[in-house]
Amino acid sequence: MFYRRLYKELPEPYTQEFGRQYRTASARAMQEQAERKRLFELLLKENIRFAPIKGLDLAFRIYPDPALRPHVDWDILFHPDDIQRARTLLEANGWNHYGQYRDSSPGEHHFEPLYRHGLALEPHWTLPNVSNLTPQQLWENLKETGSGFYQLPPEWNLLLLIAHATNSDFRHVPSWKLLPDVGFLLQKETVGWEKIRELAMRHDVFSPDLFLGAWMEFFPAGMLPPEADDPEAAALIHALSGAAHGLAGDPYERLMNKEKISAAWFKERLNIYLHPYRMLRKYEIRKNSIPLFLWCAIKDFCGKTAAFFRFLFRKDPGSRSYYDLLDNLHALDRKRKNTRRKKV
Repeated sequence: MFYRRLYKELPEPYTQEFGRQYRTASARAMQEQAERKRLFELLLKENIRFAPIKGLDLAFRIYPDPALRPHVDWDILFHPDDIQRARTLLEANGWNHYGQYRDSSPGEHHFEPLYRHGLALEPHWTLPNVSNLTPQQLWENLKETGSGFYQLPPEWNLLLLIAHATNSDFRHVPSWKLLPDVGFLLQKETVGWEKIRELAMRHDVFSPDLFLGAWMEFFPAGMLPPEADDPEAAALIHALSGAAHGLAGDPYERLMNKEKISAAWFKERLNIYLHPYRMLRKYEIRKNSIPLFLWCAIKDFCGKTAAFFRFLFRKDPGSRSYYDLLDNLHALDRKRKNTRRKKV
């Protein structure tokens, strides 16, 4: 985006470097566009109901150039009555599993990814990080496009973006990636902010306007509602972003520090040992092998055990500061939601 808008004003060394990156992204986008068209035609021919979501939707629909919105995965939401048929169809048309193992588990929100020509497709049965939502309820809100497939309404699209960004304790999606998504979405489509607030309360998502208000200066005047301008929330969000740099770099350390210990806490961290394919994929092993699985499991368990005892007896001060700020931010969001609920 930097190169596309300012290439005429860049000094010569930067023109070449950013130009090379932009051409690489453009070539990738052209390949994706052709594969996307081929895939959609295949699904539509078999009367499979589906909706592209996240990058696969945004890059080709709301951005002026799909090269400006690179994405790793293709996320496609399938109708619950069609998803198994879709998976069979995809496998029959060259979309392959990672390595030798097969997984029939639906996962938290999508089945095992499928791969073709360097692309990864995640067959979703629901939206990620959105609570209290059945597939049937979700599909009642989707709208059909003129091309035959389905699309999230703008309010649901914005809800998904915020839910995704605030996942993993507000560290899943950086602001530099989220803000252009939201900006282009709000520029292209009209959203109902009351509807968005209602969805956020119902599905336990952080208030989108409160979160985006931390970057009021990024958006043109009038694009966000007046309620988004909340200095207290903005200060906490920016403090949280700064505190993130003080977190321990060890992924096990971050995993253990996340929240208070409970039965659900242990279940989440030990669940991977019940699914060998997930363990093998985590360590990038492409063949079924009991010895390799046991080696991965021992390595993983030792790492988590060491981090667990550090968590009990020597909690990282950077983590403590970060999660204190996070608790304060969630408390403020609940307070704002309760105030709005009383007004309604």
